[in-house]
Amino acid sequence: MQKNKGFTLTELLAVIVILAIVALIATPLIMNIISEAKKGAFLDSSYAIVTAAEQGYAKSLIKEIDAEETEYTFVDGVKALKNGNISLDYKGSNPNYGNLIINDEGNVTINFYSNGFCATKGYDTDTITIRAVDAKEDCVPDVVAPVITLEDSDIMITTADTSYIEPGYSAIDDTDGDITSSVVITNDINYGEAGEYYITYTISDSAGNSTIITRKVIVFVESILKVATSGNDTTKYLDGPIAKSTIESIAFATTNEVPSGVIGSWDVSEDTDGSVMAWYKDTDNDGLYELTIGGNGVVYGNVNSSYLFSYLTNLSSINLNNFDTTKVTNMYLMFYQCSSLLSLNLSAFNTSNVTNMAQMFNSCTKLITLSINNFDTSKATNMFKMFYGCSSLTNLNISTFDTSKVTNMSYMFYNTNSLATLYFNNATFTLTTAYSNMFYGTKAGIKIYTKDSTTRTWLQSRLSESSITGTVTIA
Repeated sequence: MQKNKGFTLTELLAVIVILAIVALIATPLIMNIISEAKKGAFLDSSYAIVTAAEQGYAKSLIKEIDAEETEYTFVDGVKALKNGNISLDYKGSNPNYGNLIINDEGNVTINFYSNGFCATKGYDTDTITIRAVDAKEDCVPDVVAPVITLEDSDIMITTADTSYIEPGYSAIDDTDGDITSSVVITNDINYGEAGEYYITYTISDSAGNSTIITRKVIVFVESILKVATSGNDTTKYLDGPIAKSTIESIAFATTNEVPSGVIGSWDVSEDTDGSVMAWYKDTDNDGLYELTIGGNGVVYGNVNSSYLFSYLTNLSSINLNNFDTTKVTNMYLMFYQCSSLLSLNLSAFNTSNVTNMAQMFNSCTKLITLSINNFDTSKATNMFKMFYGCSSLTNLNISTFDTSKVTNMSYMFYNTNSLATLYFNNATFTLTTAYSNMFYGTKAGIKIYTKDSTTRTWLQSRLSESSITGTVTIA
């Protein structure tokens, strides 16, 4: 007869270790199940108590008893009526601590604590929020509304826009955390109709606390300048009351509201709708006018901006802030005969759509400084006489000029007889078929910088055929 053997010490230790591991794994799961069960039971009891309070209010109305605010308190699981006359009858467990209030309109708010959980509900919500807390002192009603933060403030769009691009927003609640995804947005913008509109942002947290804020959206008529006429220095500027030769300064304003104290004003908008206004005064009493052109935020140059500042022979100052050239395709003779300008800063000009730059600075004879090194000339095809007669320029930096589409450079630097240095580093001349007298009358000994040997050879040939001595260097 074979005897049964018991566990060896090693086997017994292995069983103990396995049981310990199982216990480590199972205990948190079991504890979590127990905790969730307690939480669920507490939540059910809380809803039952709220329902009882609402029914008690309804019964008081049926009995024609004047409803008044009633409060019940719970201490160590014992319910007590603190004040009022509305009944609170229900089956189920009392919370350990807390209170319930029924107001005179039958709305109920609660703040209950039991077994590590806090249940709260506001007057204006049907939902009870339940969360774990460390102690009953941490169980306080959530009465703090969420905070909505808008990126940027008021937004301006034009009647030409067909949609509104949301700059961004966020919503944070002290209890629920980031609830941005729950924000409800209401948009009443009437695109195409000028006016003030509002975007409404609404958010509620789980306790029923709500926040509503708005963003103003201003829809305005796009301010586009009218097409200028050519004429001469005696021609009325932009068909207004003053001649071109009587203007000594120009500035662009962000409003089309004509200020008081000016000599006169007139409509200079493309559609004659008042979206762009011009006004003038003579503060120094010298018989020459300071002209201001104002629009709704920014004044756009017309697609055809040829002759726009031409024949302003006494113009000594021009401030082009708030003047937008994004729409412009034609700058032909734009500054022609601005013969009193000493400096011209066009670094903010957007020329990405311009094709015609012919004679743009023709006869700006006193111009010493010309800042155009940010020009985007990728679509330009015509630079005929572009700097013709700019006889006071000593240095010209057009190193960023893309001339890959330009076909006409004839007389481009004609009679720039003070020009000592020309930075033309990015130029290409593959399509340039018209280039006669490109450098005629340019200063002898001019130094030109370009990008490669091919363009150097081409430019050297242009100097030679205009009988100009100079050097072309690869840089």
